[in-house]
Amino acid sequence: MTTSMRAHMHLIKKLCLVGCILFSLLSASAVSALNTNQADRLISSLVKDINTIINSQKPPTFMYLDFKSVLTKYADTKIMS
Repeated sequence: MTTSMRAHMHLIKKLCLVGCILFSLLSASAVSALNTNQADRLISSLVKDINTIINSQKPPTFMYLDFKSVLTKYADTKIMS
């Protein structure tokens, strides 16, 4: 893996972490309505989707688009904007 690719992956991981934090902060009211099993499944599904994107070996531009679709799927992006 090249240095440039490592730097991109590091950036993508940071963006993913920020997205997850935003997701949990901005959708706290929706998550609080879930029971423990539902919340576990939701987070597991989110992490699986993010890991799939990270492991896809796509160029960063395409990964950003994929992250956008994951955020749209799991977070209320209208509230975020």
